[in-house]
Amino acid sequence: MITGHTNALGDVLPESMETLAALEGTLIFLMGLTGLEKIARRLMEAGKRPDTPAAVVSGGNSPHKAAVRGTLADIAQKTRQAGVQAPAVIVVGAVAGLDMGPTMVHPLDGACIGLVGTPVFTEKLERGFQDLGARTFRVAAARVERLPLDFPAEELCAARDKWVVLTSANGVRCFFQWLEESGVDLRRLGRCKFAVIGKATGGALRKHGILADLCPELATGAALAAELHAAYLHACVGRTLSVLYEQPAGGGLCQGHGENYMTVLAAGENLRNQVRPTRITGVRDGLLLGELAEV
Repeated sequence: MITGHTNALGDVLPESMETLAALEGTLIFLMGLTGLEKIARRLMEAGKRPDTPAAVVSGGNSPHKAAVRGTLADIAQKTRQAGVQAPAVIVVGAVAGLDMGPTMVHPLDGACIGLVGTPVFTEKLERGFQDLGARTFRVAAARVERLPLDFPAEELCAARDKWVVLTSANGVRCFFQWLEESGVDLRRLGRCKFAVIGKATGGALRKHGILADLCPELATGAALAAELHAAYLHACVGRTLSVLYEQPAGGGLCQGHGENYMTVLAAGENLRNQVRPTRITGVRDGLLLGELAEV
């Protein structure tokens, strides 16, 4: 392993290039991208064969990663054509001819996706998209903002059977914060049944000591409506909280109230500076719609 230039003023090649050229093993030059052409030429002048495999590797985990392969005779030209950026590692020897890169092709290879949302939400999206081969960036953060409810928490304690429908883990968290601030003893919720959409929402509810009475296998509002025999429920499942009252004598359910939080973009947030939005057309399902430019 050799430094690509010495500590002298300017880019100066390391000493003993003749000794290095005589070695049969692998040579690795660090910080030598600007002197690549000189390094290759000096090695050949010192006796290294022009067809000796050589490679330049840059930015393994950066937005500008590159791996250029060639020989001592053409590696400098290929590297210039590829636009490789510093810092880079220069490898000379038989090992440079081996390609240990992945052979599996993913459906989103080469795609760049900007994510917008809360950290928990974007982390899930990141894993899914990266498994499909995409490169992801958390372009902007979002936060959960609680909304005031237009009915008192005491209403949940009334002697009337009711369903509390929660559609997300954030909704669960905000629901119990609201109960705590309202001074409601959870033991007074005995006339409440709980329905959730999704296992994650059910898990969040379970952490508060309550098991969901209903969690449809299919995590959609339509599936929940079918289970509750309330065809109108699809109109309120976009809400984060709904309270549905059971009518006497098998009269079905009547809708109560809903919406206990909203998600807003955190002002001034930019979690990664590798990309910047140049034209934003909207935000949908945690994805930034528009054009991204790398910086």
